[in-house]
Amino acid sequence: MLYGTLSNYDSLDAIKDVMEISKPVSMVFDHRLVLASWILWKDIKNKPLNLLTFDAHRDLCSENDTIQIMEHIEKTTKEKLDLRVFELLDVNNDTHINMACELGVFDSVFVISNDFSDDDYCVNKSRIKVFKELDDCIVDILSKSFYILDIDLDYFFDKDDCTNSFQFNELRLKSFLEKKTIFPNNLVGITIAIEPRYCGGIVNAINVYEKIEKKLFSAPVFRDYYQEDIAVLSEVLAINR
Repeated sequence: MLYGTLSNYDSLDAIKDVMEISKPVSMVFDHRLVLASWILWKDIKNKPLNLLTFDAHRDLCSENDTIQIMEHIEKTTKEKLDLRVFELLDVNNDTHINMACELGVFDSVFVISNDFSDDDYCVNKSRIKVFKELDDCIVDILSKSFYILDIDLDYFFDKDDCTNSFQFNELRLKSFLEKKTIFPNNLVGITIAIEPRYCGGIVNAINVYEKIEKKLFSAPVFRDYYQEDIAVLSEVLAINR
């Protein structure tokens, strides 16, 4: 359906070139690092964006030092985006959505999560809504507005608390692949978090990603990662050679 390529975090020109012919795709190990792409893509589009994210967890916690981190991020994004600044975010990888809202990246956020708890820890309640399934109202909104699709691969795994292991949920992946999540005219880009520790290892995570790639894209997403202008996060790909 689409041809994606790796996003170069610190090159606006490279991303602009990609956006003219395709949709940028960024893959990270730690989910919090997708914030770099969200900020970059928002700056390039210079238009209000929405977020559709699939995740085993809600990832809606807030940072203890929000103001300080916002100042660091805003300072580093003025000239050249420094990926290292995003290491300041909580290592639990659950604050990036609220941080994005605080930075004005998103108008609305739709979280599709396996977390069925009653905990309501969203601090941007006016912008963020949590769902168990992809609702028709979300599809209608995405079909009419610019948005980013975010996929945490742990969404497709269930944890067995007795054995402390993670089991692949084939039915959930099948359901995801059947959903209408891609509206090419409105899609800005796709971010993917590998999060191997919540998938039972890197091999499990990459196996699921491979199935998603075959469904969503017309060609291997990372086939051009040797090119200098888009060669970022190549260590992720080396694992799957």
